[in-house]
Amino acid sequence: MNSKRLGFIYNHIEEIVLVILFVFMVAVIFLQVIMRYSFNNSLSWSEEV
Repeated sequence: MNSKRLGFIYNHIEEIVLVILFVFMVAVIFLQVIMRYSFNNSLSWSEEV
């Protein structure tokens, strides 16, 4: 059972990392939009994302 789980993670590590990074990017962009329009102040470092 445990080896199947590790095998799945090993075979799909690239997809897992890409999904995590994509979710992080979407969250940062959402936070940037909220900060810009609600508080009239933006996160300067998020412009690079």
